[in-house]
Amino acid sequence: FIPCVVTKDQKEVHIGVWANRHQQYLKQFHRVQYYNLLTSEKLYGYLADIEEQAGKMFEKLIKSFAEKENVTEKLKAYSTPSRLCHRKCRKND
Repeated sequence: FIPCVVTKDQKEVHIGVWANRHQQYLKQFHRVQYYNLLTSEKLYGYLADIEEQAGKMFEKLIKSFAEKENVTEKLKAYSTPSRLCHRKCRKND
C-alpha cells in the first residue's frame, strides 16, 4: 500500500548554489533532519534562509578581502582582462 501524499501549494523559492550544497549535506549526513524538514514542508523555506545567509556572508568576505588588499573601483576599472592580456604579452616580447 502506497499512501497518496498531497502537499500544500507553496510559493516558488530560488535555491542557489549554497542552498543546494547544504541540501546535499543534509541528505548525506543528517537524513532524519532532512526528511523531517521535507515532510513538514519546511525544507525549502529553510534552504532559502540558508541561501540568504550564505550570500550575505560571501559579500562580507569579498568586501573584507578587497579592503585588506586595497582594491578600489579605480583599480578594478584599470585591471580589465584586455589590459592584463596586453601587459602579459608585452612581458613576453
